[in-house]
Amino acid sequence: ITTTIESLKAMSSPTESQARTRALLEQESSRYSLTGNSLRISDGQVHFVKEQDPGGLAVTPDFVFRNCILELTEWAYSVVDYLGYSREIVACAMKNLQLFVSKSKSCQDLTEDRVALYFMTSLAVSVKNIYGNIGKHHYRYIMTMSPGKEKSTMACARFAPANLLDGSELYSMECQFLRTLSWHINPPTAFTFLAELMTLIALDARLSPQRLEQVGRVSRYLCQLSVGQYSFVYLRPSSVAVAAIVYAFDAVGGCEPTKVDFVATVGCVGIEVTKNWQEISLCHC
Repeated sequence: ITTTIESLKAMSSPTESQARTRALLEQESSRYSLTGNSLRISDGQVHFVKEQDPGGLAVTPDFVFRNCILELTEWAYSVVDYLGYSREIVACAMKNLQLFVSKSKSCQDLTEDRVALYFMTSLAVSVKNIYGNIGKHHYRYIMTMSPGKEKSTMACARFAPANLLDGSELYSMECQFLRTLSWHINPPTAFTFLAELMTLIALDARLSPQRLEQVGRVSRYLCQLSVGQYSFVYLRPSSVAVAAIVYAFDAVGGCEPTKVDFVATVGCVGIEVTKNWQEISLCHC
């Protein structure tokens, strides 16, 4: 959701923004962390692993996510653009998908078609959660992976699992999704952290409105790119947001004093830049 410079500066005081950021960090590390059948890194690859498995054997092939999440994300962006929704919904849906797969006992034999079905369900749930009851035609666009003939994408042709399900089965899939997540479907995303951090940056009088707007646009674009990237699956959204802003400072130029103060500020709100620097550095690669 595009935020103007004036609204950023009037949004809240630094203390209020810091309090919200700390609350988001608490959610990120607790309720919305990947636990249960959690993600782990092995040989530079992402695996879903049973928590009770002492040998740490991967029960879900990492290539399933590697091979399809980028296409699914690109498809989802085309859908939300066509329907007039915010692209932040796609980040929320992808995070909920990861949480669902990590917690669901039925996801051990994961296929690309199943990932597509779960992601469509996640996207529909996220849209309903944010925008309320959506129209039947919007729902059809999402659950048949067809954002319109003129908007069709490679993903639409590659994945078509919803064509095999009727309305009651789709409803059942949504119910299963919500039960597995215990109705916790508002995960903090990189966009969420970005909005709060940009509020703090907007208070720096040394940064011109033009540069502030450029930093915001570049940061948001980088966050959008990160959603469908396999290498970002295991990175904390807060780290992605910080990395996007730091990279944007460098890309825009003339922001060095603000950049230095920003790194110090995020430490004050609870984002340990030094501890998370490896994650943040990976976001630049």
